[in-house]
Amino acid sequence: MTLKGKYIFTLLGGLFCQVYVMSQKITTGNIKIETLTSILKSNKNDTVVINILNSMATQFGRTGNYPKALEYVQAAQLKFETLNISLSSIIMKAAKKGYANSFRIKGVIFNLIGNYEKAIDNNLKSIALIKESGDKQELAIAYSGLGHIYFAQGNFKKSNEYFSLSLKITEELGNKQELARAYNNMGVFYFKQSDYNLSLEYYLKALKIHEVFKDEHAIAYSYFNLGTVYFIKGVFKKGLNANYHWKGFKDTAINNYNFIEKEISNRNPLEKAAVFLNQSFILAKKTGDKRLIREVYNALAELYNKMQHYKAAFEYSNLYSLMNDTLFNEQSNKQLTEMNTKYETEKKEKEIIMLNMEREIKEAEILLQRKNQQMIVISAMILFV
Repeated sequence: MTLKGKYIFTLLGGLFCQVYVMSQKITTGNIKIETLTSILKSNKNDTVVINILNSMATQFGRTGNYPKALEYVQAAQLKFETLNISLSSIIMKAAKKGYANSFRIKGVIFNLIGNYEKAIDNNLKSIALIKESGDKQELAIAYSGLGHIYFAQGNFKKSNEYFSLSLKITEELGNKQELARAYNNMGVFYFKQSDYNLSLEYYLKALKIHEVFKDEHAIAYSYFNLGTVYFIKGVFKKGLNANYHWKGFKDTAINNYNFIEKEISNRNPLEKAAVFLNQSFILAKKTGDKRLIREVYNALAELYNKMQHYKAAFEYSNLYSLMNDTLFNEQSNKQLTEMNTKYETEKKEKEIIMLNMEREIKEAEILLQRKNQQMIVISAMILFV
């Protein structure tokens, strides 16, 4: 792998997963599986059930449990396919929206697994259903999802085509937050194409929208994106003085790009990268985003190594390793807890089944005793006749 390819892979790899999730308009927030399960058991509304099953598929997909995610999204599709066609048009329309969403979610899952053929097929089915409904915002999201699949596949021509379609619709609708996601997608696309000026342009457009909404989580990612672009620009800039280490804004969160850019306008690309990555770290720490913190540590390790600040590079490399271990342990513990919960649930279910069987056996025995008693009485009556 070339030096250029190495940096793009390292810095873009972890970022792209997050960009991808952000672009998918996940409407379920961080509702726990247990809560969704409880709602599912107590709700008989078909449309709500379909949406909850989709939500559960999304949550399992987020945790990397793709078999379980597919199980729930398929259950959502089956629920729709077995609906009573005599339901009102309003209910059917809402249910059909959930059905279209299930194909999009399925496409996301297959994309993450690496089965691009099925990912594309499911996204196209979702798009066909959405076109029937005329929901332009959902269509823009679906186009974006298809763009990501082609991006992951390495088909950048198709990826650009669908990103552009998504962007065009979103600009027409004027939905600012969705527009920020669309701009971010284009930033990622042009970064991969090594068009760093266009990448910066789109990242900045996204950032300015995030600033309006004061979305610190999104701003943190925007700063990370800007930091990676400036880093790559600095890596391949000839004659760059990489030894200078400027510490401006190192410990202070500045949620104002124009102010930062004004202060660092005369700095070289690597110094700008250091500022934006440090800003990303401060906000990621504030919002508790450990995954972004890990990516920032990794980026800063490579950045300071390039700037020949080897002590700082070593420190950030160690921090990256520690955070990576922390996330791995948290995921392992979470999976272990889920396994224990599943075991206990299955154990209780088996106990309930056994208790029910015992109850049924006792009821059968009582019934048999009653019949025997009745037979004895009848026999006695016959004898005395």
